[in-house]
Amino acid sequence: MERLSDEQYLRFLVDGFVVIQPATLTETDHDYLYERARDLYGEARESASTTTHLDILGDHLLDQIPELRPLLDDPAVDGALTGILGADYLLHPHSFLHESVPGDQPFHQDGNLPWNERGHYRSHRPDWALIFYYPQAVDEDNGPTEIVPGTQYWTQDFETADRWHAGDRIGRELDLGVLGAPDLEARDALLKQSLATLGIPGLERQFLHVPKGSVVVASYDLMHRGSRTIEDADDRFMFKFYFARTREPAVTEVASLPNLEAVRPEIQPIVRQIWGWSRGTDPDGMAPSVESGEHAGMTLAHDLEAKLLVGREDQKVEASYLLGEMATSDRAAVEVLRRALHDDAESTRRASMYGLRTAGAAAIEVLRDALQAERPSTRRLATAGLGSVAAALDSTAVESLLVAMEEDPDDLVRSNAAYSLGQVVRFDALDPAPVERIAQRLTARLGPDVELDNAFNASLTRSTVRQSVAYALVQLGANHLFTAPQRADLTKICESDDDRYVRGLIAASL
Repeated sequence: MERLSDEQYLRFLVDGFVVIQPATLTETDHDYLYERARDLYGEARESASTTTHLDILGDHLLDQIPELRPLLDDPAVDGALTGILGADYLLHPHSFLHESVPGDQPFHQDGNLPWNERGHYRSHRPDWALIFYYPQAVDEDNGPTEIVPGTQYWTQDFETADRWHAGDRIGRELDLGVLGAPDLEARDALLKQSLATLGIPGLERQFLHVPKGSVVVASYDLMHRGSRTIEDADDRFMFKFYFARTREPAVTEVASLPNLEAVRPEIQPIVRQIWGWSRGTDPDGMAPSVESGEHAGMTLAHDLEAKLLVGREDQKVEASYLLGEMATSDRAAVEVLRRALHDDAESTRRASMYGLRTAGAAAIEVLRDALQAERPSTRRLATAGLGSVAAALDSTAVESLLVAMEEDPDDLVRSNAAYSLGQVVRFDALDPAPVERIAQRLTARLGPDVELDNAFNASLTRSTVRQSVAYALVQLGANHLFTAPQRADLTKICESDDDRYVRGLIAASL
């Protein structure tokens, strides 16, 4: 296994991606996988089915092309994923084969469940990663992927009056149909305009021009898009897989945090916090954050509150993390974050969750109380904030998550609660009794007619809540033992649930 260096890991945290060259695959291997990709698209074009995206191009790639397995097992690829996601990371059952086209994709973040559904709030910590594998060289002619480095820590408002937007396209209020029109200058102008809707200065766009056989390991939340291929260019294919962490980081012997002076100021506190967590030295604010001693006092809390309330997206997130660092020893900072969690602005509420989670034990009461809020989005964020080691050590927080998963009328609250329970059970020092109780109540949510399907696009029905429950059971199975009756119950679910991703995740948990 070829682990990432500290410098590579830092670049991943700062930019949101790292390019890897597989160590064991040859030119012949890449050429073969390119031809197999071309074959699959040929089959898809000849098929009369309306579900070729499911039957041929998505989810069954390893079954149809078992020669992809050595790519995923390659020491350089496996080492990068292990360095980012930890040991025993999970290969998610969803995958897809992309082909470049003459049209342009808009900038977007992939939905955090397959087919642009939403099951939880985005985690700045590396809990998920995408890989893009290119079996051919990619240049300016054959449709390179375009990314916006650093944007994995930001997003745009997604709430609607009763639910949420299905996709996470950037600048969705613009006429994105222009991106398929013949006028290339109009396309380019719209792309520039769409990115400007984020209101974040200094963003830099980067086309990924890479050699044949390259693998890009990217943060799941990095803003990206597929760019157009020019006429007569060779086909460009990209195999996409995604992966999830299943364990909390272990304490490791590593160098101290590198100098961050060259890093964009707004993401420095995020990188600082993730660095400590991913080295197992600072789980959820239970130990002092690196450099947190420099932040103290009512004046600073007041200044950060102003930024959290009326700043740009990047400034709000920065302020929230700084307040989270202060909150371990400053109740004024906790109070600022509490007020922000109930603010009218979605972006302020969303940013506050990251600070409250960073605050660890100091914020548990605030988050638990917010589960009673009238506004669904406040309850959603409260459940997301409770997915932590600090919550795992608080029996009332765990019980609150279980009740929210079972009783809240909002499906994204229930989904976030289940997802957070998965992160709670990653704390492997939990006593067996609460683990067994959590396992029983998670499994009960997968019973017949308990959580009905609530997602119907992409020609298949499924449940975002059941998928989050299944994710939680994967986390539980990776860190604790299922009892024999629990395994029997999960085996039945694996055989009977009509959601293919629930079945795949439960199979992984077993």
